[in-house]
Amino acid sequence: MLPQFIDPQLPIARQILIFGITNTVLEFGVQLGYAVATGRAASLVR
Repeated sequence: MLPQFIDPQLPIARQILIFGITNTVLEFGVQLGYAVATGRAASLVR
């Protein structure tokens, strides 16, 4: 079973690789945002 946006007519491995890289970059940004927000909140509490 493939995600709905994967085109089975094109090379699947390449699409999955692009998806994985995109997901990793976006998730890194989200986690970085949480870390920055937590750091600022901690400095306000002290």
